[in-house]
Amino acid sequence: MVANGWAVAYRKYSVDYVADEERVKRAKLGVWSGSFEMPWEWRERGAVH
Repeated sequence: MVANGWAVAYRKYSVDYVADEERVKRAKLGVWSGSFEMPWEWRERGAVH
């Protein structure tokens, strides 16, 4: 899913998918085709309790 742009690499637990995420981010594929906020940043703002 990360390699296709539909998920993000969760660096807190693993860096296995970081290269895939960076590649699709540069190519603006999947969630990277528009504006996107990392899920942990969204949660940090208190959007989910």
